Amino acid sequence: MNYRNEYEFLIKNIESGKGPEQLSQEARDYGLDGNQVLMIIQGLIDNQLVTTPNSPNLYGTGSVTTRLVSRDWDKVIRHLTDLESSK
Repeated sequence: MNYRNEYEFLIKNIESGKGPEQLSQEARDYGLDGNQVLMIIQGLIDNQLVTTPNSPNLYGTGSVTTRLVSRDWDKVIRHLTDLESSK
């Protein structure tokens, strides 16, 4: 799949249960700016739209992974859509 920009990528993938670093890497795989994805996610965190609690990795050595969570994904997606249209 091709994405127009980092905002569209996040709109389609923000609810995936993946962490910021993994989303950033996947964005790079699609030819997008992974650092921009991280900056957008940081903005969502700063606006208290998402958080990144530590969650234990169920597979492997018991290491801790980070994932994005939100109480209102629809609000997050609306915010991303608004940001995309203002660029």
